[in-house]
Amino acid sequence: METKKQRLRKDFKPLSTSCSIVCLTPNSPVTQTYNSDIDEWEPDREFGTGTILLPNCTVSVTDGTFRNGNVNDLLTNIIWRVNNVDITTLPEWTGKFIINTTDGSPNKGAITIKKNILPYERPILTFEGVMTDTRLGINIPFSSEAILETHDKSADQYSVKIEMDNLAYNPFTDPYAQTYPITIFQGTDKVTDYTRYSFKLSTISGLNTQDYTDDDIFVQKNLSGFCLILDLRLTEKKDFLLEIFKDNKKVSFTQFSITRINPVVSYQFASGADMSANAKQTYNRAIFSYMGNTLLNPERVLDVSWYTDTEKKKKVWHNEGISTLLNYEKAGVGNTESDSWMDVYLEISNKKAHKYATSVDDKNYIDENGNKYIFT
Repeated sequence: METKKQRLRKDFKPLSTSCSIVCLTPNSPVTQTYNSDIDEWEPDREFGTGTILLPNCTVSVTDGTFRNGNVNDLLTNIIWRVNNVDITTLPEWTGKFIINTTDGSPNKGAITIKKNILPYERPILTFEGVMTDTRLGINIPFSSEAILETHDKSADQYSVKIEMDNLAYNPFTDPYAQTYPITIFQGTDKVTDYTRYSFKLSTISGLNTQDYTDDDIFVQKNLSGFCLILDLRLTEKKDFLLEIFKDNKKVSFTQFSITRINPVVSYQFASGADMSANAKQTYNRAIFSYMGNTLLNPERVLDVSWYTDTEKKKKVWHNEGISTLLNYEKAGVGNTESDSWMDVYLEISNKKAHKYATSVDDKNYIDENGNKYIFT
């Protein structure tokens, strides 16, 4: 029997897409404060630095037929909406925004906001854009949203500010326990004695909220240190409500959202050796990397499935995980000349957040089915 060789695939795999809005201006975030006594905003978008929001649009494909990573430079049909209305049609927004439509720019689609928002306003900004998959001749839509809000800092009003430079969480580069300092204001003055204050953190889903409790395993809260500590391993996209209480009376609140980024990774096969003529199976392993660094536990974040194509059998599934044994007979490799080749390829997707089991192993978190948690 002649030696059987692995081959590169030539068909097109569908693109996996992701879009999340990132604030590029930490000193001009989505949240402002407003002092109605002196009619001043902090920061003042109209006379200072505008708020720049970037829809970070990325794609990934496993067969190398399309580039992986940011594709903002390929976007067309870019639209920003305010409360579901095209921003370009709203008179109150005229001259208050700039949309980057520069061809070839990695920040194409970003919007610069030069409008101050009053405390009773809470506009929802929605991005929409399209990229053409030139391999298949189809349009790929992208969309994401962000909320602008303002807190009143007039003399008798309480307000709360959370220091959040980044509202996106990358499981490959960011610590899962994120710390966000909290500052409470009474008017323009910072509160320094927090002994009479408490807070409640909830998640928002539509019109419903779900409280976190002190015995929640994966969320920690601590006002004595003036910070909020969140375990983001369960976060795909979460909307939060933070309520501040003084002497058990609610005096202020704020809402914020955190989105998990689905990073685009690359991989290579550990073995590219030819198939031996007398062998019945072969072992192979995929080595994953992100931003030039090898990932030690990619299966905690990624679903990886191994497939093969042969002359007579297409898309034969073999295994899940970063390594596998490929059985030649199962794949369809035979004794004839036309059955002497096998294509090996992976299909990769980002895992959804598991729900934790009631009991948790100290070393390996497990889900309700006893499976290891998505990442450490």
